[in-house]
Amino acid sequence: MALPGLYAMYVIAHKGYLKSLSTGLFLFVGWWFLLILIFIGPLTLLIAAFLPERKRCPHCRELISSEASRCPKCQGVVDSAEKKEKAGYSGWLAVGGIVVVIFIGGLIFGNKSVNKPAKSQKLATETKIPTRIPTPAIVFHSPTPTPTMSPVKSLVSGSAYSVSMSNVDDKATLYINDVPQYTAKWGMFGTEPNWKEIGHKPGDSGEIDLTTSLNKGSNELRFVLWNEQGCCGVSVTIEVKEGDKVIYLDEIKEEDSSAGIKYDKTLSIDFK
Repeated sequence: MALPGLYAMYVIAHKGYLKSLSTGLFLFVGWWFLLILIFIGPLTLLIAAFLPERKRCPHCRELISSEASRCPKCQGVVDSAEKKEKAGYSGWLAVGGIVVVIFIGGLIFGNKSVNKPAKSQKLATETKIPTRIPTPAIVFHSPTPTPTMSPVKSLVSGSAYSVSMSNVDDKATLYINDVPQYTAKWGMFGTEPNWKEIGHKPGDSGEIDLTTSLNKGSNELRFVLWNEQGCCGVSVTIEVKEGDKVIYLDEIKEEDSSAGIKYDKTLSIDFK
């Protein structure tokens, strides 16, 4: 009967209260048996009070009446000074043993419950390995135009207008009214007008005729420089001319080895 009580103590110390139907059932049965044990002691005392006193025969160890002077089994003479024993003595030993077992079990399970770290504490002390996040590939998008200067001048209709992009490293693109028109790349050489790609080696120059690409009224010339390879720095020289007259000149040269956009300027002009 002590085993269900011990299991109930184990559940309380390690599992918590009523986490499942089976746990609740074992708790109920265990404590029910413990209540029975609580009543066994007084009941045994009550029964023993009404039983006649007995003693053991010193010859054959048979239980006989405490008033008998001769053993009815072996006919041996029994001294009245022999130690008297009650019939319920062995029952009391059993009850005491059960109580001791329950007490020791409670101490063992209680100490384990105190010394054993809680599950939440174990999780908090465990080393967490961070999840590796893959680095996304660099994708080059055409950024939103960001005008950085006022209109240079009103161009006169009929004039010849040109743009040259030289010393390009790594890639430069000319947008005319938000439409990519020409691209210059390092290591590509070309001076023909109206090419979709007119790359240059460092120091070389290529001119682009803009006369037929401009609209009547307001126009935007946007210059964007990329470092696509992610090494060796960037550079570009931009020159806008009306005939032989330079109306806009800008250049950049940086030892920047990181990939991405390094130069982004927009020139606003009116073409009449």
